[in-house]
Amino acid sequence: MSTTSTFNVEASLNYWFQTQVAAQSLPAWLTSVPVVFDMQEVTISLPCLSVVHIGVASRDIWQGRHVDGGTTKGLSSAGLMQVDAWATRRNVDWYMQMMSLDGLVRDIFVNTANVVISNWAAIGYAGGTATALTFKIDLSDIEYLATAPDPNPDIERRRFLVRYDWTQRG
Repeated sequence: MSTTSTFNVEASLNYWFQTQVAAQSLPAWLTSVPVVFDMQEVTISLPCLSVVHIGVASRDIWQGRHVDGGTTKGLSSAGLMQVDAWATRRNVDWYMQMMSLDGLVRDIFVNTANVVISNWAAIGYAGGTATALTFKIDLSDIEYLATAPDPNPDIERRRFLVRYDWTQRG
């Protein structure tokens, strides 16, 4: 598996995002913000954030797919990082929580233009901190999208899509 594989890119973004959320100053009434990845079948504590990656495309934009001065083959790749903010209307402060999560997500992406790819495939998620590589993921647009009402009327969701690009090397 290449060090710039989709797995390493998504794992690097997940680690970066979770680290950024943990570093945020939260108001006293919002004591923690759990982050759930890939919407696993687990019980979640609201309010929280969730992250899912959506593959977009890999394009052949270089002649002969030559990158890095012709020493490596590569494709220009793109994905979407879907970040959802979740709150429950059972909490009287649900709207305040939702707007705080909205601001938190926007602040994280406003302050970062790119993320370094790390070699998570070499150690797995539980292995500690992966070795940083010399390649990066460029973050671009962040879009706020309206969502359909949740089947549970107590649940509120706000959806963000963040486009990211990187060069997948062979």
